[in-house]
Amino acid sequence: MAGGSAQNLTEMGPGVVDRVALLQVTKERVEQMAGWSDVIARVAGLKTRLLSADQLRAMARSRDLAGLADGLEQAGFPVRVTVMGTSPAALDLAVRRQAGTAFRVLGRWCGSRADELAVIFEDEDRRSLRILLRGLFQGVAPVTRLSGLIPTPSLPERALEELAAQQNARDLAGLLTIWGSPFGEPLLQELGPAQPDLFRVELQLDRTWATRAQRAGVSRDRAMRDFARTSIDFINVRSALLLALQGTDVDVDDMFLSGGGHLRANQFRLAALAGGVEATLEMLVRGMAASSFADVLRMHGDLSTLEEALLVEHISHFGRLARREPTSLAPVLTYVLRLRKQVIDLRRLIWGIALDVPRPTLLRDVVGVGS
Repeated sequence: MAGGSAQNLTEMGPGVVDRVALLQVTKERVEQMAGWSDVIARVAGLKTRLLSADQLRAMARSRDLAGLADGLEQAGFPVRVTVMGTSPAALDLAVRRQAGTAFRVLGRWCGSRADELAVIFEDEDRRSLRILLRGLFQGVAPVTRLSGLIPTPSLPERALEELAAQQNARDLAGLLTIWGSPFGEPLLQELGPAQPDLFRVELQLDRTWATRAQRAGVSRDRAMRDFARTSIDFINVRSALLLALQGTDVDVDDMFLSGGGHLRANQFRLAALAGGVEATLEMLVRGMAASSFADVLRMHGDLSTLEEALLVEHISHFGRLARREPTSLAPVLTYVLRLRKQVIDLRRLIWGIALDVPRPTLLRDVVGVGS
């Protein structure tokens, strides 16, 4: 019967088929709007709790950590309720817990739809795992490995603490596997019995996330698909620059992750083999020329500042999309990215004040999360 209906539509002419297709797209759009309108409205409320640039600059003028703790309390961060004392580590923990609470609330609001936001939560998880593994490889103390990590519904604070306490990377990957994390088994396969290469291990995290982000039906939302594509572009940019900086005997083509929005495989290869950071950046700018991120690459040749600069542009990118498509998931993505940037800014203030960095320097370095 269904086949006969399709045949009848075809016989009625392409105009009817086009109108039916348009009605189907409209129906999906209505379903999408109805499916996320409550979460988008609640996220609008959460956005008002993010610190403004003026608030961050006021905190940057704090005379000491006690003054900064007062500023955080007044801004709604339960510093003295969450932790005792005003050490930089305690304030750092309070900031991370506040961000983790926001993620947990967001996941709870989504309810059964939380799987569709797994791309966002798992993106934060892969960043946390990258930091934890790097700390393991470098012999950093377990408590220090936790610095900067944001708990998520899939890797809450207790899970991150347990992972940070592991003595080797295979034990960490084994725990993830036991917990059913999508990163566990791929990491175990990459680590193997031989001495693992950190670059390959980090790339395995990225590849696992990218594969899951692109899987069929992960989201009907254009903003979420855009987030996956641009994030994959950033991964490839970072990989090309690392290859240019340290070199490697691996197959460059194997380092490229497909699914990005702008950078193509041949452009990645040319950039990675360009013979120096400046030449690599030039090739990457060409590959990303059709995006707003090309200007960021032109201005930031240092990998240590590039990732944060790309994050700032990512926020602007989805902020513009949220204004054009307010019923898409763009407002949610903008909020999550701004939350990540806020953690970076506050940690910079905490440790800058703890180390008595000149206040003019802190004021210059602090960039607000926007509006």
